[in-house]
Amino acid sequence: MKSMGSNSGAKGTEGGSSRTEGEIQENISENASSNSRTEKEFAKVVIIGGGACGMATATKIRRQSDFDITVLSWDSHTAYSHCGIPFVLGKEIESLKKLIVKPLAFFRENKINVKLNEKVTSIDLKGQVVITGEGTYPFDRLVIATGSLPFIPRESRANILPYGIFTLRSLADGMLFEKALETARTVCIIGGGTIGIECALALTKRGIRTTLITRGDDLLTRQFDSDMSAIVREHLESLGVEVITGESVILPENFWKQKTLILRDRELPADLVLLATGVKPETWLAREAGITIGKAGGIIVNEMLQVKAGEKFLPR
Repeated sequence: MKSMGSNSGAKGTEGGSSRTEGEIQENISENASSNSRTEKEFAKVVIIGGGACGMATATKIRRQSDFDITVLSWDSHTAYSHCGIPFVLGKEIESLKKLIVKPLAFFRENKINVKLNEKVTSIDLKGQVVITGEGTYPFDRLVIATGSLPFIPRESRANILPYGIFTLRSLADGMLFEKALETARTVCIIGGGTIGIECALALTKRGIRTTLITRGDDLLTRQFDSDMSAIVREHLESLGVEVITGESVILPENFWKQKTLILRDRELPADLVLLATGVKPETWLAREAGITIGKAGGIIVNEMLQVKAGEKFLPR
């Protein structure tokens, strides 16, 4: 700063019009302020994913800055309590809409541009732009918060589930499953984790005959030892849930017509099937953009949560 002032003063003298040190400092301050405003004006943050992580990031950034924030999500809802879905199915919570924590109006009021039902198709790291089916979104900072996808334990000729087989990864999934339950008498739940067990309890409360199947020898194997798992199983069975352990299931391509699951030594009739077999990281966008994926399937980051592309971590 001192060096700049000295040079500016000398130049002014040579030109025949001298400026005081105060005038020079005021001019520098105005330029700095202008540059600061320009930086804020063009600081664009794009967040891919409208789940808990994406929306928490967006609101945190808004509280601490005036950045231009855009959230891109292919979900049809945002800011909702996913873990409450089983309690709606069991009629302990009035409706799925009650799970929405913040309406879209909240984000509009806070100048967070939320784009629902808009799927990102690619990320151009070099050009710093996110591309969707609707348009392009340039960014100065990018947050990848794509979360996870349901793990589907089946191979299929088509990349879709047969009608009558559901997952519960989103609020829209819950709405579809809840509607289908209106005419269902028997439901098979595949997966012995927390979601599978909570849904089994919920459906039993509705008077629906429910079967819970897991390929593991026990329920809740990531949470409990066998002796504790046995208590959970006993409770489920006391409520009328049929629990089958140590079995894999074959889902027929024509389940919508056949309404039958195939086990090792029996066939199991079911009006509907709920897959609660866990999740896997949704990383295909990052992988195609050249971002490094780890052995466990997630995105590799450093202590600053910066992603890695090639041999270095990216600053943005």
